Amino acid sequence: MSTLRVWGPRHGQARLRDAFAILLLMMVAACGLSSQGTVSIAGDTLDGSGPDATIPPGSADGGADVLRGLDAPSADAPLDASPACQKSTDCLMGQACDPATRTCGTSCPAGTTCNGGCCGANHQCQSGTSDNNACGSGGGACVACAATTPNCAGGACTAACSSACGSGQCCNNGTCVNGTTSATCGSVTACMVCAAGSSAPVCLANGTCGCKHTSDCPLGNTCSAAGTCTTSCGGAFGACNGGCCNGGTCVAGTALGQCGNNGQACTGCSTGNACTPAGPGGTCSNNCSPTSPCNGACCDTSGKCVVNDALDTSCGTDGTACVNCTMDMCTPGPKCIQLGQP
Repeated sequence: MSTLRVWGPRHGQARLRDAFAILLLMMVAACGLSSQGTVSIAGDTLDGSGPDATIPPGSADGGADVLRGLDAPSADAPLDASPACQKSTDCLMGQACDPATRTCGTSCPAGTTCNGGCCGANHQCQSGTSDNNACGSGGGACVACAATTPNCAGGACTAACSSACGSGQCCNNGTCVNGTTSATCGSVTACMVCAAGSSAPVCLANGTCGCKHTSDCPLGNTCSAAGTCTTSCGGAFGACNGGCCNGGTCVAGTALGQCGNNGQACTGCSTGNACTPAGPGGTCSNNCSPTSPCNGACCDTSGKCVVNDALDTSCGTDGTACVNCTMDMCTPGPKCIQLGQP
C-alpha cells in the first residue's frame, strides 16, 4: 500500500533556494572567475583594484576596452609603436623593416628597402619626389638627377623643367637641353640666345653670352679680356675685327685719313691716292670712285687719281671727278678758263 507524501512550505523554499544556487554557478562559469574570485568581462575586472593586464608586444589590438570605466582607473596598454614586421610592405609608407629588430621605422639599414619612395644616402627613407638629389619610387636606393634629366618628378628623373636644370643645362620651352650653344646658352636657369652681330654672340663655358676671340665680334670691335665685344682697341684690347684702330677706337677704315683693313693702326693716304675698299676696311691706292675720293687730286674717267697734267685734260684737286680743260686752262679752284680771258 503506497503512501502519499505531502510537501509543506518549508520543502518548497528549499527547492527554490537550490535552483537559484545552481543558476548562479552557471553564470559564474560563463563569465569567468579571476584569481581573486572576482568576475571579469571582456578582459576588464569588475571589482579588482589593479590595472588591466598588459598587451603582449606585437599585438594588433591595443585599443581601449569596450566596457572602459568599469574596472580600475589605469588605462589599457597602448597600441605598439612599431608592430612586428617581416618586410617593408608590412610597414607604413615611408618606413622600412629593420631585419635585426623586426620593427618598422624611417631608418633603412643596408640591404633593406623602404615601403615607397627611396632609401637615401643617410640610410633614411625619403619621399623620392621632390629632392633632385634623392629621387626614386621603388623603395630602393635614391639617385641624384643630373645631365639631361636633372629634375625629379613623380619619383623619376626627367628633362621637364619650369626654370631650373642641372649644371651645363638650361631650360628651353619646358625641357632641359645642352646649354653650350649660341641658340640655347645657360646653366641651371632659363636658356638665353647669343645673337649673332651683338656684343655677346658666343656661348661661353660658364653659360653666359660673350666672346672668345676678336673674330667672334662684329666688324669694328675687339674682344676684351672680360669676354665682351667692345670698340676699344690697341694695348690690352688688341686689334679690331676689320677696319683700323684710330686713337684707341675701332673705325671703319675707309676714310682718307683713317684708312686700313687689318685692325691695326689707321694710316692717312698721301696726295694722289684714295682709300679704296679692300676687305673689311680700305687700303690706300690711286684707284678712285665717287665714294672713294682722291687726296689732293681728281678722279679721271678711268677711275684713277691724277694731278693736273700739262695739257689740262684732268683739272681738279678736290678729289672729285676731273674736268677736261683742253683748249682752255686749268686754274686753281679748280676751274677751266678760256685762254685769253682774265
